[in-house]
Amino acid sequence: MAKLVYRIGTVTFGMLLVMALILFALGFWQRHSVVNAELLEITSSDALQKEAQQCLDRGELGEASRLMQRILSECPNSENIDWAQSNLAILNLLTQPNCDSGYLFLSEMMTKEPDAMGTGEVLYTAATILDKQKKQDQAKALYSHIQGHWVDTELGLKATVELVKKSPSVDDDPNGQQVIDQLKAQYGEMESLPEAIYSLAYHYGLSGDNVKALYTLQQIEQTWPDSSYAASSRMMSLAITSSADPNYTTQLFAETASVGKDIICLGSVADVAMMYAAKIRGEKTYKQNPNSSADIQKVIFLGQAYLNNDTSSTQAAQIAFQVAQGYYDLGDYQNAINYYTLVLTHWSTHTLAWHAKFRVGVCYQAMEKAGLMDTENARTLTAQVFNELVAEYPACPAVGAASRWLNSQNDSVEGRI
Repeated sequence: MAKLVYRIGTVTFGMLLVMALILFALGFWQRHSVVNAELLEITSSDALQKEAQQCLDRGELGEASRLMQRILSECPNSENIDWAQSNLAILNLLTQPNCDSGYLFLSEMMTKEPDAMGTGEVLYTAATILDKQKKQDQAKALYSHIQGHWVDTELGLKATVELVKKSPSVDDDPNGQQVIDQLKAQYGEMESLPEAIYSLAYHYGLSGDNVKALYTLQQIEQTWPDSSYAASSRMMSLAITSSADPNYTTQLFAETASVGKDIICLGSVADVAMMYAAKIRGEKTYKQNPNSSADIQKVIFLGQAYLNNDTSSTQAAQIAFQVAQGYYDLGDYQNAINYYTLVLTHWSTHTLAWHAKFRVGVCYQAMEKAGLMDTENARTLTAQVFNELVAEYPACPAVGAASRWLNSQNDSVEGRI
């Protein structure tokens, strides 16, 4: 009897031990599963955020939006939720005819976290978008809010400079000295001050206010003589001066050749190229202006110097497109095709891609008209390009002109887009 009791007790104890081990294993598995799920969500969210940011950098806004929506739906507890929501709001402002949801999110963000730096950064990005869309009142309201709420910060500096750009000229400050003095007094210790003042000089240059532009660039050279912004300012000064005196062009080209891979100076090379391009396009009769040819050559030289160091950024896409436009204006249609094709090869989803595709077809027509290509070959190639355009970019502004040409094949589309 004693042995039987002992055996029963032993079995019972063994069963209890096994059950305890099973329960422990189940608990551990559940905890481990939760941890794994959390880790998977974090990993997935980070991967999606990284991919979405890369799409934004490449100008692939539709794909970026899709990835951000996935972060919201698949990773609701991740740290990237705020990033996805804020960027979706910005994309809404940028791409949608009805921007109500974007404005709503910005209002909620300002109420929920009014003092967070992240809120200010989102508001600044939204303001720049509204600015580009010519919604000046909304942009100025956001810039003013940022200027007053994030005083003595980099955001405050950038907002202040943007407001200066939109302010009317002051009669007793013809060269902009008062503005520069005020910026130095308030933000003099800030590392980003030369960059902010340079952006103001560039604005003056684009606006045709060469007096203020040259004075502002001179101030950068004198205040920060050993910085990359000093070299950039010398380049921009030469660009502005060479417009009136061609003798400065040689110096401009030499300065451009010396910048190497300095990111700040390369940015200025792009700025100068775009400034010349804007000047050329701003003249309705630029093709008849004898000075335009020299400016076009400058765009090509500066653009090629920039592209020798950068063929990945969205700015590089704009530069490549302007180089192509320059070659087209000079009648060098094959080189124009080469650079339009460069845009399509490296930035197929960029907002300029459809335009580059359309311009390739225009080049084939121009080559036919100039006797550089026989009619059959030119029309075959044009038809191929335009069919690709209609298939790949069905909502672009050039579809109508391309479709009409495909239906007739006897009407030039030059000048339509």
